[in-house]
Amino acid sequence: DFDMQSFAVGELKEDQQLKLNGKPVDALLLQGENGSTRIWLLNNPSFPAILKIEGNTMGPDLELRSIE
Repeated sequence: DFDMQSFAVGELKEDQQLKLNGKPVDALLLQGENGSTRIWLLNNPSFPAILKIEGNTMGPDLELRSIE
């Protein structure tokens, strides 16, 4: 749960694939039960970092675009 919402793992469509520094990232897409919130997590059980949030009910959206 995040912000009192439940999420389910969704299918990533080609246009939803995240890229960092121009390279595709192995990410999971979580879709909120409200239908408008989506969270992309790094597919790494040791470090499941949030890479992107759309429709954030807690404030501004977020998108990691590069790592240096």
